[in-house]
Amino acid sequence: MKKLLYYMIFCMVFILASCDEDNERGQFSVDSKAPGQVSDIQVVNEKGASRLSFKPPLDEDLLYVEAKYINSLGKEMTVRSSAFTNTMELVGFLKSSVVPVKLIAVDKSMNQSESIEVMIEPLDNAMFDMLATIDYWAIFGGVKLNWVNEAEQELVVEFLEQNSETGLYDTYQNFYTQSPALAVSVRGLDAEESNFGVVLRDEFGQRTDTVKFTETPYFEEQLDDTKFRELPHNTDFNAASFTTGFASLWNNSVSDSYSIMGADIGKTYFTMDFGEKYKLSRFKMWTRSDFTYAHSQPKHIVLYGTDDETVANDPLSEDGWDVIGEWEDEKPSGKPAGAALTDEDLAYFNSGMDFEVDIDADSYRYIRFVTLETWGGTDRMWLAELRFWGQLNSMSDE
Repeated sequence: MKKLLYYMIFCMVFILASCDEDNERGQFSVDSKAPGQVSDIQVVNEKGASRLSFKPPLDEDLLYVEAKYINSLGKEMTVRSSAFTNTMELVGFLKSSVVPVKLIAVDKSMNQSESIEVMIEPLDNAMFDMLATIDYWAIFGGVKLNWVNEAEQELVVEFLEQNSETGLYDTYQNFYTQSPALAVSVRGLDAEESNFGVVLRDEFGQRTDTVKFTETPYFEEQLDDTKFRELPHNTDFNAASFTTGFASLWNNSVSDSYSIMGADIGKTYFTMDFGEKYKLSRFKMWTRSDFTYAHSQPKHIVLYGTDDETVANDPLSEDGWDVIGEWEDEKPSGKPAGAALTDEDLAYFNSGMDFEVDIDADSYRYIRFVTLETWGGTDRMWLAELRFWGQLNSMSDE
């Protein structure tokens, strides 16, 4: 029993001694001695930023090196690098100008070295490069914008519309982007000549100049889905399955789904009657949210049209159809199936994928929606909602 007691006392003494030894090795005592200054400072100026490299002081209790400067919005910025690094990036600059930066070394007792000042001169922000690439033109129901963002900055593109009463340019819609290149459509604009603008904004709230322009959107309206009618299906398909029937595609709910399963014929499709003759401007597609850019979401789509009722009611007919358009569904990020989704990809998917019809396409009453390829390479297609826009044509010319 005494041996056990002696052994326990020995272990406790050993542990306490080890802790004291660890404390002596891992914790610096508090002092009032300031660390040395940063030296050998090198500056590399970049677009909207500057990179610093330097030689930190040799003090054993160095905690970090701190840089203080004023950004383009007049806000004081503080950037720190730990004792284990000798570089830092200073950001938040819009137009090129000379900016003084104070560098201070701080130790574990929070003593500060004498500051040393260095001048940086960051280049114009890459937002201006992107602004110079912005193109625009009138489309049905709105305006199309596209741009190139080589720096892949995380930016907000603000689309502005001039208020006819105040003359001010108000924000109409914002687009968040980090993609290297993108085209977007601004919808819901009146079919009349109007003044618009585009301005870019970054994460710091910095804004570019406004690009102003005048365009006249083309008139469009959403097709009246109460007149839509399902036409016969191809009997070679294994099945056509519905939740609330074919009309689930027009019930303003993406929780229902409509699917057609193929039969090794290389495509799946359905045929429908608009009820009236339309010149289509675009259509919008939603698919099952539990399979985003996967499984049976249509990827390669062809839309056919005819005004021949006999042709439209023959589910096996190949002749008598005109191609309205052909599209490849793409993620805004441009990444392939199976790749990690970006915030832009998810936002585009959730808002519905938009497909524009060529302005020179003819008008039709009957259409065939064909899926040649799905994101998952399956032999079926899934749709949750499908909406069409265009211009109603007179039926008297048939």
